[in-house]
Amino acid sequence: MNEEAENFRKVTMRVLIMQLNSISVMDLVAYGGAAAGILSALFSYRSGNINLFQTLSIVLLSAEFFLPMRLLGSYFHVSLNGSAAADRMFKIFDVPVKERHETFPQGTPIFKADYLNFAYEDGEGKQALRDVNFELASPGFVGICGESGSGKSTLANLLSGKLDESSKALTINNIPIESIVSGELSDHITVLSFESALFSGTIRENLQAAKASATDEEMIQALKQAGVWKDLEKMNGLDTHVSEQAASLSGGQRQRVSFARALLKNAPVLILDEATSAVDSQAEHLMMKAAHEASKDRLVICISHRLANLDQADEILVLKEGELVERGKAADLKKQDGEYARMAARQAELEAYSAAMDQNDPAVENRKENQDEIR
Repeated sequence: MNEEAENFRKVTMRVLIMQLNSISVMDLVAYGGAAAGILSALFSYRSGNINLFQTLSIVLLSAEFFLPMRLLGSYFHVSLNGSAAADRMFKIFDVPVKERHETFPQGTPIFKADYLNFAYEDGEGKQALRDVNFELASPGFVGICGESGSGKSTLANLLSGKLDESSKALTINNIPIESIVSGELSDHITVLSFESALFSGTIRENLQAAKASATDEEMIQALKQAGVWKDLEKMNGLDTHVSEQAASLSGGQRQRVSFARALLKNAPVLILDEATSAVDSQAEHLMMKAAHEASKDRLVICISHRLANLDQADEILVLKEGELVERGKAADLKKQDGEYARMAARQAELEAYSAAMDQNDPAVENRKENQDEIR
C-alpha cells in the first residue's frame, strides 16, 4: 500500500505540475498582453496620438481581449477529461453482445449448476468458480457464504445473468441463463447489492419504478417491512424528495428504501448480495425477517458475511476459493467441523471480543444508561 500510495503521489504531482505550467503560461500571456495594451494606450495618449475616450476604451478592452484564451485553457482540460471518458465508454460499446432469444421459463424457477466454471478475462487465468454443482428450487431461503474472494458475488452475478458463461452449465428449468433475454431476467430476478441506487425524485416515484400500479398502502407496507417508514414519516412520507445519488438520505436509509422497492416488485427470485452491510443491527433484523417472510412464496438467495443471517436458511452453500466445499443447514454444518464451523467460531470469537471491549468503554456505558432512561 505504501508503494502504491507513493506511485499515486508521483503521478498526481506530475499532473499538477503540467496543469500549473499551462495555467502559468496562459496567465502570463493574458495578463502580460493586457498590461502591454494598457501601457501602449497610455503612452499614445501621452504623445497625443489618441484622445481620452480612445484611451479608456483600449484600457477596458485590453483585459477582455485575452479572456477567451483563459477560457480556452479551461475547455482544454475539460476536453481531456471528456476524451478519457469517451475512450472508456467506447470500450464498453465495443464489447460483443451475445444473441439472447429465450424467454423466462414458466412455472417454479429451479436453478441448476452442472460443473459450473468461470474466470474473468482480466483475472490472469485464475478461476473465480471451479466445478460448482447445486440445485436451488423455489420457494425457499438459500444462503451463500464464504470468505472474501471465494466467488460469492460472482455466483450472484451469474445467477442474475449479469455475467455470461458460455458453457451453458447454469440453467433455469433446463434453459441456459445466458440464452434468456436480459429484459426477461430483470423482470423475474431482483438483485439487491450493497451498492444500491435510488433515482432523483420522490420515494413514491422510486417505488413505482418497481411496480407502477402500487397503491400508497402497499408502498407504506413495504417500507415498514424494510424498517425505514418511521424515518420517512418524520420527513414527508412517500413525497420525501430523494436528491441526486440519494445524497439526502443516509446510507442505511437508502439501502432500506431499495430493499422495500425489491419487496414491492415481488419477482419470483430475490438475490440479496450483502444487502444489510450498510444498516444497523435493528434494521438488519427487520430486513432479514422480511426476507424470510418473502421466501414463503419465492426463492430468496442471501449472500452474507454475517452467518447469523443464515441460521434459519433452508440450505447454505459454503464457498472456498471458488469451490463449493459444504452445503446443508446451519446446525448440521456446525457439527461437521469444516469451513462453515471455522467461520462461525471465528465470528463468535470476534463478537465476544467486541462485546468485552464495549463493556470497558465508558462511552458505551453512558449510551446504555441513556437508553435505559429513555425506556
